[in-house]
Amino acid sequence: MAENSRDSLEWLKKLGIRFLPTPYHVYGGKYPRSFLTETGNGRIYIQVLAEACLSKRVQVSTNSRVISLIKGNEDNRIVGVIAQGPEGPSTVFARKGIVLASGGFGANSSKLREMVPWAADLGTDSNPGATGDLHDAVYAVGGKLTNMHFVECVPGSSAHENNPVRLDYNPRKFIFVNENGKRFVNEELPRGKISEAYFNGGFKRCYSIVDNQTVQEIQLNRKKNVYKGLYKNMVWRGNTVEELARKLNIPEENLFQTIQECQFDKQILTPPFWAANVVFKIHLTLGGVEINEKAQVLDELGKPITGLWACGQVIGNLHGKYRLGGNGINCAVVFGRLAAKNLTQ
Repeated sequence: MAENSRDSLEWLKKLGIRFLPTPYHVYGGKYPRSFLTETGNGRIYIQVLAEACLSKRVQVSTNSRVISLIKGNEDNRIVGVIAQGPEGPSTVFARKGIVLASGGFGANSSKLREMVPWAADLGTDSNPGATGDLHDAVYAVGGKLTNMHFVECVPGSSAHENNPVRLDYNPRKFIFVNENGKRFVNEELPRGKISEAYFNGGFKRCYSIVDNQTVQEIQLNRKKNVYKGLYKNMVWRGNTVEELARKLNIPEENLFQTIQECQFDKQILTPPFWAANVVFKIHLTLGGVEINEKAQVLDELGKPITGLWACGQVIGNLHGKYRLGGNGINCAVVFGRLAAKNLTQ
């Protein structure tokens, strides 16, 4: 991961993705080490990679769910897949190999209840296709699954809100407070440590607090959701800290003291002051298939399964219990490229 990240960034640039020049300090990361696209969202990756595929006449089949992997008759090599498409099941054979890029299972409530019962009733911002079907398919052919009980939770405005209404993008410029106006965690810790502090805190309400300068620095597509939140009672704004505290129904003296103690470190200086409702939800699952440094999927004995590779969130032995912020797309691109390089040799 570390050795191939920079090359992967340069490869994306060559394909046509334009990034902002300065590294960004993403929530859940200790240092500024992530690069944002100029558009500020992930759609540009899909657009550019899809264009590259089409230019090479790659056939893309949508609405086709992989049901199972196919083993060869004489060995354990994976030679293809069975997929359920709009016109029924079909068999697709691979000349050189299969690369799993199917994501996690953050949108599969039944699998969450089985693997991570404490998180099964939380909201999720996982893609609806993150159902973990390929985890089961890999296990059925002898593949090893690991860390299936680890999930990552991040702040969201509501358990059922699809568009994120958040103020906590830059960990050096916001604080979390509870309904008593007290800060309860260091916002620059790993995401898992922050969510643990939230779930173990015993409080009923939580807010992220920033100043107006920080709101103006939020990317435009995200800022739009912040202003929408003002009219949905998910975001509040006050000309003074005391006014904001009254709107949040938390003790004015406590919030004033909390902000005073960290206002210069966290740059909460410029009025009006803003607060967003915070409810932690499942962002992704950290468990999945085991791979080696060549992105080959391993069996229960730690040996590569011939013809099977994996990249992205379907991998379970990369991040451990806590994933550094900004390593999602990175994981997909790095190991996707490694898989392609090794299966074509």
